[in-house]
Amino acid sequence: MSANKNQLSSLDDYRSRRHPGRTPEPFGTDRPEAGRHVFVVQKHRARRLHFDLRLEWQGVLLSWAVPKGFSLDPSEKRLAVQTEPHPLEYADFEAVIPPGNYGAGAMIVWDRGMWTPLEDPDAGLEKGKLLFELKGYKLRGVWTLVKTKKNNEWLLIKKPDGWAREGSEAEQFAEESILSGLTVEELAEGSERARLLVQEVIESGAPPFKGSYSDLGFMLAHTAEPFSRKGWLFELKYDG
Repeated sequence: MSANKNQLSSLDDYRSRRHPGRTPEPFGTDRPEAGRHVFVVQKHRARRLHFDLRLEWQGVLLSWAVPKGFSLDPSEKRLAVQTEPHPLEYADFEAVIPPGNYGAGAMIVWDRGMWTPLEDPDAGLEKGKLLFELKGYKLRGVWTLVKTKKNNEWLLIKKPDGWAREGSEAEQFAEESILSGLTVEELAEGSERARLLVQEVIESGAPPFKGSYSDLGFMLAHTAEPFSRKGWLFELKYDG
């Protein structure tokens, strides 16, 4: 790997691919907080469904796209394509990137936690081998990333330890986000339902809301005689 430390910690490539007015993705700061060794795995339903592994290092999230996802079987070698470093704020990012933008599609935080380098990461990035431990909700134990001879292509391999599994158990992971509890499909469908509802409101001729949503108060419960009428729904209020 020929990239130097400045290239590895730069967000220039990331920012050049995105426009702040068209995507909800964070753009980060050039003076990030001190490192915490956070890792995140995001499931991304872009043009092709894949997983993004991100390891916090030198003020950014070093990133690899893993097309076939993760396996706890040490005999499995999964392709991991290194992509541009992402800002630290991306560790919390879960949303639908709008059509027409780079990486358009739904993305959930599939797993997150802390990672521990077991060898010097800078030396490992230079020589093409990273050895590290993951402590997440779904992924645990020791893993390695090994650079291949092809540009930006690595192999992600689970090391033999107490968290390793074989056979069907090696890929039995919960599909839901650890933040919202949604699958990536549910997040995508929810965005489409919201768009259709907005379109229906527009077509109904309803006047647009011109106030500020921050000025709206909560709808509080009050005492009333029960009745049944078309168009009304009720929810009981329990005090105590």
